[in-house]
Amino acid sequence: MQRQVTHPAGSFAACTNCGKEPHHYRAHGSARDEAAAFAVLAERHQLECACEQRTGWCDSLAEAVRAWEEWCQSLSASFARLDNEHEAANGG
Repeated sequence: MQRQVTHPAGSFAACTNCGKEPHHYRAHGSARDEAAAFAVLAERHQLECACEQRTGWCDSLAEAVRAWEEWCQSLSASFARLDNEHEAANGG
């Protein structure tokens, strides 16, 4: 079973892709996009944005937040590199 957990605005880093804050989902057993699990699965956490960027299922909320922030940082670094390459190509 999968449920959205609400948090106050500003709890999570904004998505680098669309600028929105992700939603926190907590799952017990199989999530909606997984086949039914016959064994009891531990509670898992995922952060998912409206633009469909998401972390994988993580053992804790802290682990999901860490994965989300790492993804945001890596995407920001990629954008910065592309901007620098564009400027260099255009004599900037």
